[in-house]
Amino acid sequence: MTDISTRVDHTAKAFDVDLQEITRKVAEMGGLAERQISDATRALVDRDADLAERVIATDPSAQQIGNAGPHPRVEYRVEPGERSAIPARSMDAITVAQALHWFDLPRFVEEVQRLAKPGALFAAWSYAGCNVTPQVDAVIAHLYDDMLGAYWPPERRLVDEGYASLALPFEPVLAPAFEMRVEWDAEQLLAYLSSWSAAQRFHAATGRDATAEIADALRTAWGDPQQARSVRWNLGLRAGRVK
Repeated sequence: MTDISTRVDHTAKAFDVDLQEITRKVAEMGGLAERQISDATRALVDRDADLAERVIATDPSAQQIGNAGPHPRVEYRVEPGERSAIPARSMDAITVAQALHWFDLPRFVEEVQRLAKPGALFAAWSYAGCNVTPQVDAVIAHLYDDMLGAYWPPERRLVDEGYASLALPFEPVLAPAFEMRVEWDAEQLLAYLSSWSAAQRFHAATGRDATAEIADALRTAWGDPQQARSVRWNLGLRAGRVK
């Protein structure tokens, strides 16, 4: 699964404070002393482990699991989210970070219902477009929609809407509003934009580097390219109680 830490490794530490705040708020919603986590990103798993007595983190990719750092309270497993060897009725909380749109949703919902203790918390979050200033945002929007729009997979729509249209049979929990934020210069933002999967598909199909084509416009909109600016992502979160 894609995640913040692998998409922007060079600034992963900058995200950690925000990820810790996210997991703290999710824990507050759940009121849980112990949490077991099914699918989560590498950076997020570490933050969960700071709050939980035990974390089970799964991913179908052995490479992704291999990238994860050891933690005394984390057990990593190479398993799909739709089918695991985790015992039934054993989880206080199940979270999915930036991956729910890839799942076979009916099968995954069945697995959540199998694993969850009565009243367990389910939470899935995603992040999509970022914001800097109106001028920079206009350049990013041109890249995202006009140049790369046809190269995003259909599932990207679910990320853009924060999973709002997904039919989840859980009792809704009102989620807090929060954002992720880093301080980047123009070149760091360009490196992030070039990591987009749609940018890579565009390059494979056309031989062109879409990010390079908008780089001068972005630098002009930015001003001093070495000046750090706040880059912000709104986080979409769907949360609920498993009946």
